Amino acid sequence: MDDILIENSKLEEGYAYCKDIIESLLESSSLLYGNNKLPTSLSLAILALEETTKLRLLREKISNNESISENEWKKLTRDKNAHKRKIDGDIRKRLEKIEERGQESFERGLELRKKLGIPVYATDWDKVRLLNESTLKMFHGLKNIKENCWYLNWNKDKWDSFLSEYPKKIQDLFTKYILNLAQWTFYEVTLGYKYPEIPLDENSEEFKKFKNDGL
Repeated sequence: MDDILIENSKLEEGYAYCKDIIESLLESSSLLYGNNKLPTSLSLAILALEETTKLRLLREKISNNESISENEWKKLTRDKNAHKRKIDGDIRKRLEKIEERGQESFERGLELRKKLGIPVYATDWDKVRLLNESTLKMFHGLKNIKENCWYLNWNKDKWDSFLSEYPKKIQDLFTKYILNLAQWTFYEVTLGYKYPEIPLDENSEEFKKFKNDGL
């Protein structure tokens, strides 16, 4: 059994610190995007996605009244594959949850999104599962993209960076997509922590509280 590194009693404090860090990353990324500083905006959005995986781990451990082992924390911080685990792990957990909850739960989620006025882009159960798989494949390259936002390299007789690799329109669309995804993932984790079960009754106090929650 792994040695306990962080006791459960310390996790609420860690959750609050991690939440503040992610909020700062997302706010900075959004401001930079608004000022057309796309590479830096994108890199911060990717960092926010990575840190949200830590936030999800903290949330789960708090909810289950568990501590964090040294091995669990090392995998997300000091391990050579930490980035891959943080990005891939979060998507894989989402895929597992989708499969575990099944189509009925998925349709309930669609109904909730409609009641909350959240845009619904995918309504087909099988297509959503395929979309998540393709998203996972795309995420495999985010580490290199993040580094290309910071550094200029010389690769195979040409300059290599985010600015040199993609046309301006693609830079803009991709940065906006990752920023929106990072924001949505953060809201999913934080609201899921505060509201484990959300009723569909629009007249219930819990539904009103959830709908009006500004985090």
